[in-house]
Amino acid sequence: MSFEIRFPGGKSRAVTFSFDDGKIQDRQLAGLFNKYNVKATFHLNSGKFGEDDYISADEVNSLYKYHAIRYPTRFLHRSQTGR
Repeated sequence: MSFEIRFPGGKSRAVTFSFDDGKIQDRQLAGLFNKYNVKATFHLNSGKFGEDDYISADEVNSLYKYHAIRYPTRFLHRSQTGR
């Protein structure tokens, strides 16, 4: 038995794009990706929203509407938290 793995649309190859932190440059980048129907994953640091050079929380839904977003978290072992 043999089988082939295919991506959406029956494609045999894929390129992945991944970007970190939610910097204001994402505005232009997401716009270019939208124009050319390219999908990406944006890893957002919600602790930085609204700071200099970072997007605001209000922009997230509209800016990344056609992309995957992820909010990385830090898991600490109990010995690291003192609990």
